[in-house]
Order: sequence, then C-alpha cells, then structure tokens
Amino acid sequence: MYDRDKMLFQHEMESKLNSLKFQRERILNTPHKELWEKKISPIHDVDFYVILLRRLFRQIESEATYDSRVANLKGKNIDLVKKIKIRDDFEHGIDLENMSPVDVANLPSGTISAPVGANIKIATSLMNDEIVSGDLKWSLNKDHQLFIQLIIEFSNLYPFNDERTRVYNKRMKLYRFSPIKNKEQLLEAMKYTHFACFELCKKALGDYLPIAGNMGIFCHYESEYTFLTKLREELTEKSDNFNQKYFRLHEPITIPANGNVPETTYTYLYIRRPDQYRAQVGDLDFVLDDEKYKELKNSLPKGKEINGAKIFDRPDLDMIELSDPDIDALSYISTRAMVEKVRVRTN
Repeated sequence: MYDRDKMLFQHEMESKLNSLKFQRERILNTPHKELWEKKISPIHDVDFYVILLRRLFRQIESEATYDSRVANLKGKNIDLVKKIKIRDDFEHGIDLENMSPVDVANLPSGTISAPVGANIKIATSLMNDEIVSGDLKWSLNKDHQLFIQLIIEFSNLYPFNDERTRVYNKRMKLYRFSPIKNKEQLLEAMKYTHFACFELCKKALGDYLPIAGNMGIFCHYESEYTFLTKLREELTEKSDNFNQKYFRLHEPITIPANGNVPETTYTYLYIRRPDQYRAQVGDLDFVLDDEKYKELKNSLPKGKEINGAKIFDRPDLDMIELSDPDIDALSYISTRAMVEKVRVRTN
C-alpha cells in the first residue's frame, strides 16, 4: 500500500511538473511577434507559468507546516523560495504595520498595505529568459531546473505526517524544543544540536571534523527569542559591538564523549531570531585549514549537493553547508578566518 501510494503521489507531481515544463517551452519557443499578431500578450503565458509554479509550491508550504523534513527542505532552498513569491494575489488584504519583520521581508518588492478584500497583483514582464517583477528575477533556465529538483526532493519525502500526527503537532508543538523556557532546556537543545551536527558531518564526509567552538540556537517564537536573549546575556560576556552575533560564554559548555563522538567544548553562543525558513534546532561550525578547505570546496560542483554538502549560497560568506531532511540541525564548514568573521553579524 505504501509503495503504491508513493508511486501515485510522485506520478501526480510529475504530471504537474510536465504542465509547468510545457508552459515554459511555450514561452521560450513561441516567437513574441507571432503572439502579438494573434493579439495574445506573451505576459499571459508568463503569468500562467507563475500560477502553475505557485500552485506546486503551495503543496510544499502546506506540508512544511506539519512535517519538519519539508520545512528543512524549504529552508535549505530559501533563495529559490523567495523568488517564487514573484507574483502573489493577496485576497485578504495586507497590513504591513502589524506583520512580523520576517514576513514583511519575504513579501515581493514594492508591496503596499491594502484593505481587506483588495486584490493586488504584482505585475510581471519577460526579458530574454527571465521573468521580472520589481527587483525579483526568475530564470526560465537555471531557476526552473532548481525548482524541478526541489519538487523531486519533496516528492521523495512522501509519505508526510498523517492527519492524526498533524492534529497532534498542531495541538501540542511543532518544534523539537521550542519554546525553550529555562536554562536546562537550552542546554538540552545545545546537546541535541551537538550530536545532530556531528551526525551530519559523518554522513557527508565519513569522518568528524574539529569544531570552531560556536553554537547557534534557533528561536521559533518572538517570546522565546526575548527570553533566550536575556538568558544569553547572563551566560555570556558583554560586547560593545552592536553587530556582535556570537558571544563568549563566561563558562565554556563541555559535552562529554559519546561513542565515536569526541568530548567537545563550546565557547561562543548565538541566539537566532525566529525565521519561518529555519525549523531546525540550531547549528554549529566545523573548521579546516585553508588547503583542506579549498580541496573540499573544489570537489563540490557549484549549485550541486553531494551527500548533503553544498557550497553555501552567500557571496559574503565562504562556507560549505551540511544538511539532511531527516536531521533538524545545520552545520557549516569553513576556515578559521571565516569563523572569526561570522562571529559578527553580516546581514
């Protein structure tokens, strides 16, 4: 039954992808002059392509609400996800003043407040192989192929949480530790992140790397962020740098060895603001010397992922990201110099 259901679901998603691919080919292969002669605007085809794109992505958004694996997949593709919002219809109005900063940041460029019942469409245009809306661009080649891969990865996660699990998660809690309410729970979250990240490292590279001593814990509620920031202030040294991201602990936190995972000491702590694309518990940094890091980075094709390892898509941060849909933590590999850089906020 399971295999048949998965096969049917994947067939359904493949059929929807084929419709998207067909619409893409229609845009790229039909001369615009021919369309204009038929009094059909090429933007109609573009708009329909984006409608199909959004319909597919809404399935990911829906499952991400209940299934942390899907939420992690969504977060891993955050740059692509933001581009998918290139066209949106807001049928229930937009109240920018009362929206969270995270939600506002993820709205399409140029979005304005509107009363309930208003229907606002972000206009799109076509330039060469790119769909353009404001300062957002969607490549019908590169971004299209990345989206196809995203849907394939999403389909492979089937089956998702069943309805009873969804109801339980909704009534109880979606995240493994959040909201963290005391120091003991924070330490448990750090311990979990430690072992989860070492597992990521082992899966990706077949071995454990030295750590930088940094650990970040992700908040998922504003009240949790407020509480943990105050707790962090008690646990760490103060800094005059407004952009300080990681703070040195008064007393380093040591996690004893367990099996092949060595005893490890953490000296810096970071509390991350809530982010809808970060359902993980936390992250930590591994370090390599310059030559070994360069060798590892060169082994990873740009834009590709091998065993959960990929080049981190941030031009200002030279890092390798480790992730896995079944592990709700993230790891990063970099040089010692880069570790020092990320201890100060860069965005």
